Parts: sequence; C-alpha cells; structure tokens
Amino acid sequence: MPYAVLGLGLLALLPHVASHTTILDDFTSTTDFNLNSNWAFFQAGDLIGNDGIVSLGKDGLSVISPGTVDGHPAFTLEADSDLDHVKWLVTANHTASSGYPGFDTGVRTSCSARLRGEVYGVEDNDPRPAFVASVNGDFERSFMFDFAVTNDAVYALYERLPFARTPDNHYASFTYLVRAADRSPKDWHDMRVTYDRPARAVTWYLEGEEVLKVDKIGHYLGPEHEGNLYIDRGGLEEEVPELRQLTCGFGSFSLMDSTIDDKPGLVRLVETEGYYVRPAEFLVGDRLIGQGTKLEVASVSVSIEEKNEEVKHEHDEL
Repeated sequence: MPYAVLGLGLLALLPHVASHTTILDDFTSTTDFNLNSNWAFFQAGDLIGNDGIVSLGKDGLSVISPGTVDGHPAFTLEADSDLDHVKWLVTANHTASSGYPGFDTGVRTSCSARLRGEVYGVEDNDPRPAFVASVNGDFERSFMFDFAVTNDAVYALYERLPFARTPDNHYASFTYLVRAADRSPKDWHDMRVTYDRPARAVTWYLEGEEVLKVDKIGHYLGPEHEGNLYIDRGGLEEEVPELRQLTCGFGSFSLMDSTIDDKPGLVRLVETEGYYVRPAEFLVGDRLIGQGTKLEVASVSVSIEEKNEEVKHEHDEL
C-alpha cells in the first residue's frame, strides 16, 4: 500500500470536531424586550432580578437602573442575603438535558458577548458597589465565569457560590476579580468564556486574547492572585467532575460584602457566624448608597464543538 493511502487511512480514524455557533440575540427582532422569549429573568424565592428599565435601539439592548439619585440612575432592589448581589439578570431561556438552565457542554463550549457599561454614584477602582457583566456559569454546581465591567476596568470574575452546599459537602466558596484591562465607559468589549470539557478548564478571552485560565475548577487560585480574592466563605477544595451544562447571560450587580486591598467589607449580607473568612470585618452601611448602572448589549452567542464518532473509511490502492 502506498504511504499516501496509509496516511489517508490513519486520518480517517482520527476523531473529527464539528463546531456550530448560535446567535442567541442581536436584539433586532423585536421592539419590546418583554416579548423576547430568548431570555429568562433570574429568580430565587421572592427575588426577581429585574431592577432595570429596558429599551432597544440602534446599539442593541439598554438596561438602566430605575431609581434616581443626584440626577443619575440608581439601584432600587436589595435583599437580606448574598442574593443582594443580583440587581438585573437574565440568562438564556434554554434548558440542558440535565434539567438545569443552559446548553449541554460539548468538547468545548463558549459563551460570547459584545457589551459595554457605565457605573454611577461610585468611585473608580472599586467594583464592589456596582458593575455590569457578561454572565456564564453552571447553576448545578454554582460556578460563575463572568466578565465584570466598571467605568475604568474589565475584570475576569471566577466564583463558586455557596448555594449547592450540603451538610456532607461544605465545598470551598469564593469570589475572585482579576483585572484584565483598562477602559472608559464608552468602550465596547468582545468577551468570550470557553469551557474545555476534556481538560476540565475554563478560559476567559477579552478582545480575542486570553486573560485568565483556571484548570482546577473548584480550587482557589494560586498565591499570585491572593489580592484578587474579594470574598472567601471558606470550605474544602474539591475535584469537580465535568460540568454538564453552561448558561450564558448578562446583568447588573453589586458585591457589598466583599473586600478590596484588605479593607473591611461594606455591608455584612449574611449574619451566620463563620460564614465569611474574608472579609473578617464590615462597615455598618446600607446596601443601596446611590449606586447604579447602564448596561448595553449588542449581541450574545453560544458555540459548541462536538466530537464526531470515529469512522473508518476504506481506500483502494492507487
């Protein structure tokens, strides 16, 4: 058999990866976001993450905080737990085969968004009172892999929320914000988060460039990121199985119980003793301090790469 034919036979045995991308929304198909079935508001108990006034225009979707303080938009929604983080949040109205929100993960699964944002009533260099974000995560195991946007910076946000903890599984819960780029309020950004299922790794890409990679999902980041740990709720690191789904969305948030530069947290959102390792101290303050946001989203898409079954093809000798 000629070597060329042998090579073709070997290539035929290799697995092939097929990729397909779905544009979840470019916000041009309707003039009323409330009639848009592509998205579902985040809801937990009585809390609905809908603290925003929504409009559609030439730049896409706009969400502005509904209150007014000193003439600028301001949040009006607050909660008595760390659900207070959520102000306005939607995720793709799609359910994975597991029954959880999101899309079944392929070999690689990516959520992409083009957005920008502006924050009001807060100082620059402090994302805690308010930020807007592209939201990507797995609600089954309470992981979030977001991009947080303030007036002067874009952050890669890596978080494991405590909501899936059980008495037998007090896993490590934390929130990291890693500054990825400087910005101004008028700047648009292309953001992508990719989950690599065989590698069990997540990578954040900003303007097409890698800005953070986590290859031990469920673990704290290394000592070089100690200053990026905004909330530490303690618990045991664990090896996390493959994530079965990834959801995509966007929203407006605050992190009033987090710390920056080893300062006290602004507000203690959870009173349970021992809930927080960091910050250890909190200022006495209000959840709403006149902060607000404007979020603009031009497009959101999901891309899934699937591995085709190996197929052996026969070739005649030339």
